[in-house]
Amino acid sequence: MNAVLTIAHASVTEHVRRKLVAFFGILVAMAAVGLVYVSLNNDLSSTLVGAAVGIATYFSLTLLQGLSTLAAVAVSMNNIGRPFADGEATLILARPVARWQYALGRLLGSIALVVALCLLLLVLLQGINVLEDRNLGVELWGHWATQAFNLILLVSLTTLMSALFNNPVLAAFASFFVYASSGFVSALYLLVDTGRVRGVGGAVISVLWYLTPKTLISPLALERMTRDGNPMSAGSMMLISSTGARIAWGVAYLAATIALTFVLIRRKEL
Repeated sequence: MNAVLTIAHASVTEHVRRKLVAFFGILVAMAAVGLVYVSLNNDLSSTLVGAAVGIATYFSLTLLQGLSTLAAVAVSMNNIGRPFADGEATLILARPVARWQYALGRLLGSIALVVALCLLLLVLLQGINVLEDRNLGVELWGHWATQAFNLILLVSLTTLMSALFNNPVLAAFASFFVYASSGFVSALYLLVDTGRVRGVGGAVISVLWYLTPKTLISPLALERMTRDGNPMSAGSMMLISSTGARIAWGVAYLAATIALTFVLIRRKEL
């Protein structure tokens, strides 16, 4: 376990040295200034966001959610492929470190950074929530807790793709495509589940449904889905309506992704 934690610490240090942490820190600081300005400007706030929505809710579901997703991909797309391609992994694996320990350490380092970013954004938005004088504490915490879990799924998926592809851009694109397509695939699978699509098309959609992650739905997103009637999100909820079942799906997908990463890294050439 010491080897795993050491590699995780080294992975975080690597991102700090490459200025990746500083880059996202600057983006968060810019977002903080903008959010405070908007929250203090009542006319701008009501025009941009709308009185019924609120700044904390709006930016949790739009800009800041996108920022955290980008960060998750950025800190994990180099986890396996690049170190194996440039020889960094060779130096580490020459020591008494198993390949699975190396992969797990890199994964934990990425997860730590993503969870820290979610906590930072939560604190920022909780402050905006106080400025707006809205009673949104539980929903806001629930949103960023589910967002953190979903991003852990994305980090594990990107790490898996980095074990498949040495090119980090290709790994990032592949993982994001699979992650982002889950809602669309769920909407298609609802047609299969209700018997409206059968045959080869239904079989293909079913396979895709099992291959895509089942993310958790936050209280804020659920409220917007109910209000707007988003068919993709609605399809996902109809297929897995229980929160406990969604958590079980997510944990199972996470475990399977990590296990497959361990299998791939055992076979990966140095």
